[in-house]
Amino acid sequence: TCGRGDIPMYSTVTGGVVDGTELSGDYWYRGLREPVAFHEALQALFADGHNLFLEVSPHPVLGTNLHQAAEQADLDEVAVLHTLRRGHGDWPQMLTALSDAYVHGAEVNWSRLFEGQPGPPMDLPTYPFQHQHFWLTTTHTETGPAGQYTVPDEGGLAERQVDSAAPEQTLLTQLQNTPEVDRHDVLKRTVCACMAAVLGHDSPDDIDVFRGFMDAGGTSLAAVQLRNRLNTVTGLHLPMSVVFDYPTPNALARHLAHQLSEHGDTAGHESTPNADADPDDQDLYEQLDRLESLLSTRTATDAPPITDTTRVRLTERLHQLLAQVNDRTPGRATGPEYQHSDLANASDDQLLELINNEFGIS
Repeated sequence: TCGRGDIPMYSTVTGGVVDGTELSGDYWYRGLREPVAFHEALQALFADGHNLFLEVSPHPVLGTNLHQAAEQADLDEVAVLHTLRRGHGDWPQMLTALSDAYVHGAEVNWSRLFEGQPGPPMDLPTYPFQHQHFWLTTTHTETGPAGQYTVPDEGGLAERQVDSAAPEQTLLTQLQNTPEVDRHDVLKRTVCACMAAVLGHDSPDDIDVFRGFMDAGGTSLAAVQLRNRLNTVTGLHLPMSVVFDYPTPNALARHLAHQLSEHGDTAGHESTPNADADPDDQDLYEQLDRLESLLSTRTATDAPPITDTTRVRLTERLHQLLAQVNDRTPGRATGPEYQHSDLANASDDQLLELINNEFGIS
């Protein structure tokens, strides 16, 4: 990490601050021969209160390491940004990087962007042919000198006051005002909106709620960006692995519901689809959600198909688990008179009938 003027430089050779006099030939020789003290330099930066990191490169490679180091140090307010990335090395991407840095507290000299330009930037017209509305639909009408701004209504004929509360407050308020049976859909829509923004889709409707994030075109960097967006809108501190542990929007929404419920962020209203379950059983629902995500990933159109042998074995295992849940003797069938010994010879239609009768799915 380098600095300029009165901004200190942190060296990944020494692991701490350097003033420039150490940058001799011996210093660069050590840099080639000795292990990189990247972790030590990060710890020094954290200790000195630095919480904004911008990786200047054609494609970010250190972002995941920076996020992991911040997570291990139990630091929640660390922002890791980048300039360009593979497939997005154009000028708009650089402007996006500058904007990200600015909203996270960096000082940006915007006047340099317009040097030599014929005039001030002009507002471009909107695109009505897209037939999409982008007005905020928040219904709060409180008035006050702070935290307020105005936007025109969808018809553009009047203005109204809109509460500029934090995103997580808006989401939690919506959950509190939503019937319990519909809260999962609210969270699922939220996850799809964040995923659509990260993957570059125009609408949350473009996201398949049962398709894994990586199968939908995500990358490790995009997974970190999705985690960051979810942290912002929910107010939670989700681990970096959350997108991989719960890869589909459906499973991720259930996990968010459970986390919000545990933190009491719904003002006493359970926001999980399993609200009436015993708290000691929540881990069972979590594992079922992960199983659902794994199965949905394996049944994606571009995933390797599940073989007939595996399908039969999975069906048998699920049947045994169901027997344990119902306190029955494992192996005892209900519904169609299929014994496990007959499953190997069962047709596809018979297996589907068994699954439908036993588990309510087809």
